[in-house]
Amino acid sequence: MHSTRTEECVTYSNFGVYERSSIIRSSVHIVHADNENKSYVSYDKPRSINLTCYDILTIPEVIPGTATGYNMSRFNLISNAMICHYICYDILTIPEVIPGTATGYNMSRINLTPGVRYYSNVIAYNYAGAHTTSTSDGFIVDHVDPSSGIVYDGLGILDKEYQNSTHFVAAHWHGFIDTESGILSYHWCVGKTTHVHRIYAKTECSVLPWNNVGLHTSASKNLSTQILQGIKIYSKVYAIDSVGRPSSIVVSDGVIIDVTPPIPEKTIHGSENLGNNTSFENTGGDDIKFVNVSSTDICTASDIYHPLSWIPSDITCTAVVSSDVNLAKHGRSYLLIRGSLYQQLEQEVNFTTDTTSGHVLGHVVYLHAWSSIHGSWSFTDPESPIVDYTWAIGYAEGGTQIQPFRSAGLMNFAFNNKVTLVHNTYIYVTAIATNAAGLRGVSYSDPILVDLTPPDIKYVNDGAGPDELAWELNEVIANWAVGDPESGILICQWAIGYHSGGSDLLPYTEVTSTTAYKVFPYSVLIGYTIYTTLKCENKAGLSSVMSSNGVKISNLPPSATSAVVQTLPLSLKEYSPRDLYLGVNDNIRLKWTGFDDHIGVERYKVFYKRDGTSELMFFPDVQDVLYAHFTKMSLTEGSHNFSVQAINKLFKRSNKATSYSITDMSSPVVDAANTLTINWINKQIVVSWDSIFTSDNAIFYEVSSGSTLGGINIIQWQETNQTSITFGIPAFVAVITGLPVYVTVTAISVGGYSSVKTGHFTLP
Repeated sequence: MHSTRTEECVTYSNFGVYERSSIIRSSVHIVHADNENKSYVSYDKPRSINLTCYDILTIPEVIPGTATGYNMSRFNLISNAMICHYICYDILTIPEVIPGTATGYNMSRINLTPGVRYYSNVIAYNYAGAHTTSTSDGFIVDHVDPSSGIVYDGLGILDKEYQNSTHFVAAHWHGFIDTESGILSYHWCVGKTTHVHRIYAKTECSVLPWNNVGLHTSASKNLSTQILQGIKIYSKVYAIDSVGRPSSIVVSDGVIIDVTPPIPEKTIHGSENLGNNTSFENTGGDDIKFVNVSSTDICTASDIYHPLSWIPSDITCTAVVSSDVNLAKHGRSYLLIRGSLYQQLEQEVNFTTDTTSGHVLGHVVYLHAWSSIHGSWSFTDPESPIVDYTWAIGYAEGGTQIQPFRSAGLMNFAFNNKVTLVHNTYIYVTAIATNAAGLRGVSYSDPILVDLTPPDIKYVNDGAGPDELAWELNEVIANWAVGDPESGILICQWAIGYHSGGSDLLPYTEVTSTTAYKVFPYSVLIGYTIYTTLKCENKAGLSSVMSSNGVKISNLPPSATSAVVQTLPLSLKEYSPRDLYLGVNDNIRLKWTGFDDHIGVERYKVFYKRDGTSELMFFPDVQDVLYAHFTKMSLTEGSHNFSVQAINKLFKRSNKATSYSITDMSSPVVDAANTLTINWINKQIVVSWDSIFTSDNAIFYEVSSGSTLGGINIIQWQETNQTSITFGIPAFVAVITGLPVYVTVTAISVGGYSSVKTGHFTLP
């Protein structure tokens, strides 16, 4: 719907307020209004706007309600026709005429929507009825405080937690929003606490008072007063929008003032062990054997397996494991743990140092032409954390000739295994710690000697002096000589075992002298070769190991249980004497074997005369069967005893092993009156010489036969201890009647002496 009204044409201004977004369409109506044939053109926008104008033309037809325009070009319009007034309103129309001299109008009690832009329209009329319409750039109703954002300490894009200046403060912020009237300005101050007050002027800003920084989203300020070291300061910011409404005050998380660099710490190795049971040898009563580790659940193990003096944390599983094998450097126990444990110490130790040298620990590792440099360090900073370590290696403090500065991150150790080192030179490791405030602390190592050669172990001798091979006492004694002209000896350890380098009897134990001994029961010594091993490490970390050639320890004499002594037969004749018999009286030859001694037989004593005359003899250790030949003897006919006694390297003597021999240099006696009895029986020759030969000892016979005197074509040197023999004629000898058969019987005594009897007959 629309409304129309008519007034006289007078000079006035008409004022209205509307919402621009609501003028989206209108309709035009031309109606006849009075008897003076004047027409009125009315633009109507339902619910939003009324426009009423006066004109001279009356449209002589009805315009359809659906039409949105009308062409009036066929009508003659008067160019100087006067428009009386123009009314445009939406939210509010001023129901009064505003004097032409007025420059403003105050409207109150208007229900406006926040966040919507409104415009003011003014139509000014002159006395001639001409008018001008002017529209403002609009305004928005804002009764909401700006939204708060976030405040960061420092400049840039990150939030600083530490700074190294006591005369400078800075902050940056974002996220303050006002969607209605917009942010007009920011206000910033700095304080030592997070305290804010509802009355902003009373907020704690003891470092820097409130500053209007305009629309800047960052600000910094140099202070005339110094901020104390270690103090934490806070930036506080609030925003004011275009209608003067402030946001809430936002406080940063603060920045700590740190103007001191990291302080190097020095690791000092004390001679006293401040901890208790640090090798875990002492338990609540028992330990788990190494062989049972896989089948034992340490989380259900009893407290008797826990190490004494240690307190396990909550939900910690632990147990002490032991083994007969030397698992660790200083013991045979170790801790199996899932979780953590600790112990409380009552000792208080204070160390103070104010130098930068010697705080970095460095050492060189050289192994088979491969070398590496290792460095470790420690810094502390009570105000700001350390964020990076860098390290370098050179020939002077701070030098980088071997390695330039490299970052090690947050690790307090590093190594470089791609270096070439020169023997017997000094190098330095430099470490720099950077804290979160950007300050750096530096520390250097003491000069590190590059020693690429291990300790020189000249010898390891068994015994207290020159090397010994055996002794009787049940103790192991060793002495040695070792040196290192470059870096010196750091530590030496010795061990005792059943093989070179072994530690079966004594695990590696630190030793400071050049001689050491250890007593053991004979049961673990006798029957074994005992080796002493020395392991030394120099101050460059290189090690050398050397073992002795072994020693045998025993308090027992050699054993003659399996010993056998034999007299070898000797004769001046062509026949050898029988075993245990001699055919000579001026020399003997002995053979023996079977003497046994763990230490080793060094010599033998041979007794070869009835009066006990003996001879000491030495033989190589590798010879098992031994011989001795004695000449220029004066043996009598009859029985003789020859004995051998073994003497070991400790001069302990075995029992005697004896051989019994008989000297017989007589020949069998021949009865010249008797002859050989020879018969041909069953085509075999049967020879008998019973009672022809006699002797005090046994007689052996040798028979030969031939078809000629002295011939041997039938049998040759047939031996027998009987007084008869039967033999046939070989095929290559023709058996014919009248064949002569000659037989020779030689009787041989046990001493190798002989007598001969011959005979013959003719085959029938």
